[in-house]
Amino acid sequence: MTEVTSWAVFIKALRDRIELTQYEFAQMVEIKPNQVSRWERGIHQPSKTYQRTLKNLARKHNFLIPVNLDNVVDLQTIR
Repeated sequence: MTEVTSWAVFIKALRDRIELTQYEFAQMVEIKPNQVSRWERGIHQPSKTYQRTLKNLARKHNFLIPVNLDNVVDLQTIR
């Protein structure tokens, strides 16, 4: 099992688990597909609202939510 230590890894692993393309995942979460790509590459991390949405989606699919996700810092905000 992949160790999840960031939102980028978590989102990619969740999307893989529920077997969706970035486009399909974006539609499910109601965002643009390029935003999924930015999240998965670690360029941005989801807002608090989307973090809750993603955690709820993970629960719905019985996907483990690591406790350390809330401590991840968005590098964009410290530049």
